[in-house]
Amino acid sequence: MKLNEAREYALAGGGSGYITRNGKLVLSRGNPQKRYDLKSTTKSFGATALGLTVLDGKIAEQSISRFLVMIAFPCGERY
Repeated sequence: MKLNEAREYALAGGGSGYITRNGKLVLSRGNPQKRYDLKSTTKSFGATALGLTVLDGKIAEQSISRFLVMIAFPCGERY
């Protein structure tokens, strides 16, 4: 039931995406080949990935500020 509710919610907003469970595709929607303007959502994904990397011990906590600048300004653009 919850999967169908998630599907209906996602379809109402447009776009495309996948839902996986235990590494297997259980639902797909939209056109995954289409490009979307993600705006600032990439910062959220980058910060989450950075946090997981720190938790896994792959980088030191002291190095976070260097990576945050790369996430906030991926093309080197600073205002």
